[in-house]
Order: sequence, then C-alpha cells, then structure tokens
Amino acid sequence: MWRTTFLILLYVLPVLSGYYCTSSSECTLYCNNVNDFSQLNKTHWIIVPRQDDSCYFYNTLTGISIEPHN
Repeated sequence: MWRTTFLILLYVLPVLSGYYCTSSSECTLYCNNVNDFSQLNKTHWIIVPRQDDSCYFYNTLTGISIEPHN
C-alpha cells in the first residue's frame, strides 16, 4: 500500500512543479507567461522554469538570459 502511494506521488509531484521529464531531451514545461515553445526548436535558446510557474529564455551559446514579452 505504501509503495503504491509513494509511486503515485513520485509521478504526480514533478508534473505539479512546472515540468516533467521522461529523459534528458524529452521534457514538458508548464509556464504561465509563455504559450508557444515551437520557435525555439533547433536553436540555442532554452526555456528555464521558475518556482512561480513563469519562465525565462536562456541562450546556451552566449549565456544571455531574457524575459519573454507577452
């Protein structure tokens, strides 16, 4: 019983925290200030989640961070 409860929490809590990853290259992010992530595919920009469910953009090549505009 405890093992089942633990496994359920293990899978549910990451989803509630703003992101869920099945591998290092397959992640689902939940950001309240960014709706469309598709333009970042195959670029050096990644989305970084914050604790308040907002996100910002980070360029892995230059090290520059920017805020998304709505």
